[in-house]
Amino acid sequence: MLSAMGWLGGGLFTAFAIAPSLRKISSTASLEFNAKVLPRIIMFVRAASGATVLFGLLLLGYVYSQDSTYFSSAAGESVSLGIALAVVAFVVAFGMTIPAFVKVSRLSETAGAPVS
Repeated sequence: MLSAMGWLGGGLFTAFAIAPSLRKISSTASLEFNAKVLPRIIMFVRAASGATVLFGLLLLGYVYSQDSTYFSSAAGESVSLGIALAVVAFVVAFGMTIPAFVKVSRLSETAGAPVS
């Protein structure tokens, strides 16, 4: 639960607090921010999303070992839907969002580097 809260909270904070603020500062400051802070955000998202999926799968295995008929009940179907949505979010994060953040971070480092 904590890793899922961190994953969702980090994403919401980035989307609704950091991103709008970056639009209001100078391009030089924005490049520096992206080069220095974005790698840490990427590391946090990777860790939180990975932990969420890992602990979710462990919980799934534990519940299934205790009562294999649970997933045919209404509550079990809700849990199954939640698992499916978490996997979709994980695939989107690792397939699209994180690579885009990495590219922005690298471009920011390159653009902010002094020309020799």
